[in-house]
Amino acid sequence: MATATKTTEVAVSNGLGNEEEDESSRSSIRAMLAKLTLNKNPKKQVIPLGLGDPATYPCFRVGQNVAEAVVKSLTSGKYNTYAPSFGIADARRAVAEYLSEGVPKGLGLVEEDVYMTVGGSQAIEICLAALGRGKRGPYNILMPKPGFLLYQNFCALNNIEPRFYHLLPQSNWEVDLDGVRHIADDNTLAIVVINPNNPCGAVYSRYHLQQIAEVAGKLKVPVVSDEIYGHIVFGGSEFVPMVSFASITPIITIGGLSKRFLVPGWRLGWIALSKPQGSLKQTRIKEDIEKLMNVIPGPSSFIQVKVQISLLSNVNDDVEFATELMKEESVLVLPGSILGLKDWVRIHFGAPPEILEEALDRIESFCERHKNCR
Repeated sequence: MATATKTTEVAVSNGLGNEEEDESSRSSIRAMLAKLTLNKNPKKQVIPLGLGDPATYPCFRVGQNVAEAVVKSLTSGKYNTYAPSFGIADARRAVAEYLSEGVPKGLGLVEEDVYMTVGGSQAIEICLAALGRGKRGPYNILMPKPGFLLYQNFCALNNIEPRFYHLLPQSNWEVDLDGVRHIADDNTLAIVVINPNNPCGAVYSRYHLQQIAEVAGKLKVPVVSDEIYGHIVFGGSEFVPMVSFASITPIITIGGLSKRFLVPGWRLGWIALSKPQGSLKQTRIKEDIEKLMNVIPGPSSFIQVKVQISLLSNVNDDVEFATELMKEESVLVLPGSILGLKDWVRIHFGAPPEILEEALDRIESFCERHKNCR
């Protein structure tokens, strides 16, 4: 049990391969959810558990003091001009200090290491564009499966081949390190790691993160560490920033305010570069990021349910499960196929307990009606 996700088993999944993706996997998350919403049951109010937006319900919204601070900045008149391309100095410094908390001495970040972006999505876009900038040939980036679809989309825009390594459900969704070694080659630009993991919810141990860094170090590539869910952990889990291992291999950290600070609509994210340790094929990454940021607009001043299809009648896969669930119960969940994990569904549980209870009751009722009695 790790981030804002929890695993409840109701079924068996097929394996994760590098086979041709089905049509649902090539769609966007928002497009899939919009399509599912069209099938809602008009007799029941929709319970949206498909999109990871923590600000949907009032109980998760920021306090009045945060809003007042923003209003104060706005009315001061100091921030009506264009912001610097890399972000306001005070903001960059604050993020550097935040990312350096708990990091070993000598590996902390400073203002010049941080670049402010329009949310985490633009941070991903800039990072992948910079990694592939000026490169010719069949370059590739290694990324997790299941994983966040946006990485794959931005690879396509930058003529980078996405290569997928497996996350292992039987090992708490840890990275298949042998698989990483197997698919890497001389044209590999980076390894993407999402921790805490989206969509699986695992939080990787300090030891496992060190293992990942050591593999990247031997391959002489950086780790792109997506920490948008950083510090959102439950129980005895510990969030360890990947920059803690920058002495082994360079670390590019991606983050933002949206999840931990509950303000996704503010669209404020960042890229942070660890000080290079050792050789890199892409030695100009910092320069390339700065060139890109000088010509693009800068920022303004889950729960898994593993579906055992064989136990259900008239349901053939996870997309059909989500479609029929919406049609009958008006509960919106995200099919796992779009994240690279067929016959699973993702349920975002950033909702009040009473709403979650009603949603789970509806899902249970749906499964009972469709139970295969053979």
